[in-house]
Amino acid sequence: MSRIKDLQKNITAIEQRNEELKANLFSMTDENFLEKEAREKFQLQKPGEKVVSIIMPSGTPESTSNETSKTLWQQILEKLGF
Repeated sequence: MSRIKDLQKNITAIEQRNEELKANLFSMTDENFLEKEAREKFQLQKPGEKVVSIIMPSGTPESTSNETSKTLWQQILEKLGF
């Protein structure tokens, strides 16, 4: 009996995870999300826009946090279990 309950809990957890993934997929197909990612990843710009780069002064300690050094896609893939 406990095996059945464990499997039912696993099914429920997997179904919830599936719904979360569907919601994330929907946001990733959103045009605003895609534009933001294209601008950040590929430094794309619209005609007439200017890109500004911020360069940290030498000697400034860089962030040691592993989470901030990962790209957005790396963080997403990690959350998805890849």
